[in-house]
Amino acid sequence: MSIQDWSDNIIIVDLADDPQYTEDLDNLMSEEEAAPHHVVLNFQNVTFINSSNIAHLLRVRKGLHDKRRSLSFCCLSNDIKGLMKVTGLDLLIPIHDSVAMAIAQTQVDGHCLDDAE
Repeated sequence: MSIQDWSDNIIIVDLADDPQYTEDLDNLMSEEEAAPHHVVLNFQNVTFINSSNIAHLLRVRKGLHDKRRSLSFCCLSNDIKGLMKVTGLDLLIPIHDSVAMAIAQTQVDGHCLDDAE
């Protein structure tokens, strides 16, 4: 898993297909226990996801939400974007076309969450 610190409170996680995908999300949650960040998941290298992967995403979202941190997705293929729409995940987690757009929105949303504390 490639994790890039964008700022003090935003990280970008470059995901890969399974089996690495599951391990990446598990490692992310372990790291987020110590120091929570707003998270942008980059799906550029993900070609498929299954129901188990979706369950992992929901656990990540809940863990971050409980810590008042945001989660967003970027760079999804059309197939994965369609799956997110069919499952309703696009209503829970913002989807952006690029890393830059995801970071910009995360900065805006993150400041709102941080100011509410």
